[in-house]
Formats: sequence, C-alpha cells, structure tokens
Amino acid sequence: MSPTTLADISAELAVMSRTHEVIVVECDTQIRAVYPYRPVTEIQGRGGTDFRPVFDSAFLQAHHPDLGVYFTDGRGKAPIEAPRVATIWCLTAHGRQPVNWGKVVRMS
Repeated sequence: MSPTTLADISAELAVMSRTHEVIVVECDTQIRAVYPYRPVTEIQGRGGTDFRPVFDSAFLQAHHPDLGVYFTDGRGKAPIEAPRVATIWCLTAHGRQPVNWGKVVRMS
C-alpha cells in the first residue's frame, strides 16, 4: 500500500475509533500485528495476501469482533465460506471483491 493509501486508511480508522473500539490487524500472508487503534503510518509485512488468517475461527474467538472491516485491493486468497462475523470489504480504487460474501465499499 502506498503511503497515501495508508494515510487514508488511518484517517478512516480514526473516525471509527471515535465511537467504537477499533483493533487493527496487520496481515499479508499471515497476521503480523494486532493492536488497539493508533495512527497507522507504516505496516509490517508486504507482498502477497491471504485473508484466511484473519477469518480463522480461533482468531475470531480470541478477539470477539462485532464487525470486520478489511482495507484491501482484494487480491488474495479468501475463505470460500463466510465467517460468523459481518464483514465489509473496503476496496482501493481498482480493487475487486475477493469472494461473494460481505458488503463492499470503495475508497475514493
């Protein structure tokens, strides 16, 4: 992700964090970091995307999310079956929905 895209994502998370508890999960092919929201200026990992670790039942049980918002270009491996958590795919300008479940919104 470019620094500009990352700044846009951080700004969206800041808005969400005003009224909700926001936990950031950095994931490329594996989960790299999990922490309460703070401004995101850089992320760990790069290259390749696998959405499955974030939707793994053990991970979801450990964190009990009410909603998952995944900021992505949508290019990566995703679970075929929808997880038991409502999901929003927040896609970059040229992103594509990786699976047929979840709600899609686009970053502008």
